[in-house]
Amino acid sequence: MMSYVSKVIKFENNKENTKHILLCGDKNYIKYCGVTLTSILLSNQNESFTFHIFCDDISEQDIAKVKATTEKFNINILIHIFNKEFIEEFLQQLSKTRSGIDKSVSFYQCFRFLAYEALADDNIDYVLYLDSDILVNGNIDEFWAYKNTEYVAVVIADKAEKENAPRVNTQKYFNSGVMFVNLKKWKNGDYTRLSIQKASEKKWYYIDQDSMNILLDNKCLYISENYNYYYNLSRVSDTSDKPSLVQIPKEAKILHFVGISKPWHSWVQDLQVIKKYNEVKAVSPWFDNGIIKPDEMKTNQHKYFHKLARISKKEGNYLQMTEAYFSYGLAKLKYLIKGE
Repeated sequence: MMSYVSKVIKFENNKENTKHILLCGDKNYIKYCGVTLTSILLSNQNESFTFHIFCDDISEQDIAKVKATTEKFNINILIHIFNKEFIEEFLQQLSKTRSGIDKSVSFYQCFRFLAYEALADDNIDYVLYLDSDILVNGNIDEFWAYKNTEYVAVVIADKAEKENAPRVNTQKYFNSGVMFVNLKKWKNGDYTRLSIQKASEKKWYYIDQDSMNILLDNKCLYISENYNYYYNLSRVSDTSDKPSLVQIPKEAKILHFVGISKPWHSWVQDLQVIKKYNEVKAVSPWFDNGIIKPDEMKTNQHKYFHKLARISKKEGNYLQMTEAYFSYGLAKLKYLIKGE
């Protein structure tokens, strides 16, 4: 099999006793990786880190921001750019067993299990993987306390474990958005090849997460949900009388923004947890990340206008509520007529 990575861009300042952290994203998601990365640094200021960003491509602007981050915090960041020929080969392999190319499947969804082997080949023993819709709000040193265990990975149970475990026929079921991986055990178990093979078998509901849960059943150590604390912004907004008053859970070390609403969406900007996210963003080189409005969403714009209207009503912002309901009506009419 051809090499997963075609190029590595290195910014290294401190190689002594660093902890390795993995982030992944396509070219358009690097800016969110940057904020997650900064949140780790601000919450763990006495630690030494080497970050690995795996991506399909990266802009010159983001490379400059990565470099500025390494200099500001005296850390290492390595940008691993995937081999495009391998990406094409991998997607073709998936399409053969999934009844044609499924546009809902992104190669990005499978970055992590490819990255694990690439890092193992670089003689790195352990790595903490984090999704990039995450805000770290506490010390994460706990993960490295599990370095010398018998397990392939340290994980956190998925909120829908009771539904997902029977679906894939496993005893337990973890969320793959936070994983501390023993890379030697991963490589020795040939889990990257097996994950690719498993992912290609059929149309999985969660292509990467389902595959890894099946292969790593009974091979993972489960720890507290505070290290992958589900924070569903839509649910918080829907169930709270006034979303802006909802406190950030003090016990949560890693806040994972699951669901369709993300910190960069305009309709959740009143929430306290998003104000914290924006504070982190403001001191990072990615301070200029834009806020996405409902009319900038690619699909279902009417649903996002409706979210904005409901939240504005709860917050007493009646002018914004009126405008959002008006836009919702127009977007819903367009959706019904054209299906967009």
